[in-house]
Amino acid sequence: MRSRLTALAVCLWAAGLAGGFAAWMEYDTTPGGSAKVHGTIQESETARFRLVMFAHPHCPCTRAGLEELERIAGDFPQTETTVFFCKPTDAIGPEWDAAKSPADFVQVQSKWDDGCLEAKRCGATTSGHVLLFHPDGTLVFSGGITRARGYVGESIGSQAIRLRLQGETRELQHTAVFGCPLHDSQNSDS
Repeated sequence: MRSRLTALAVCLWAAGLAGGFAAWMEYDTTPGGSAKVHGTIQESETARFRLVMFAHPHCPCTRAGLEELERIAGDFPQTETTVFFCKPTDAIGPEWDAAKSPADFVQVQSKWDDGCLEAKRCGATTSGHVLLFHPDGTLVFSGGITRARGYVGESIGSQAIRLRLQGETRELQHTAVFGCPLHDSQNSDS
């Protein structure tokens, strides 16, 4: 009788562990909300590609995207690369003062996006959303550059950006964005 109870307990423990792992993997691989991103921006005065990321400074998922963005910017220093850190209008207190500072990057220009105005103007809703604009102002990439939440390394999105920066194609490509909501339209208290 005792061995049956032990076997049952082990089976229940294994089922719970498998269920927890499945839920974790589902969360990691579920993209954030989709965005209706604007198709053009002002033409570049310097005839350079512009790479823009929108990030929530408290989103742990976005760290991987920021690392990948820095790698891309390092490999393509001629690209104008900017991260806009979304800061809701009601964001006050020590937790915001301690958030990742826009000054913490080497290859990337970074700015606070007070009120998430730039993110809203561009239609970005999920932290880690990246836009690549051709020097003529045309959007050539919109999406994420990680393969899941918090996963560092090559992804379809980062490969697509690299190909575009090498001149391979100018067709617009979209990829899923894995991150926390950026602003009020999705609950910005990530």
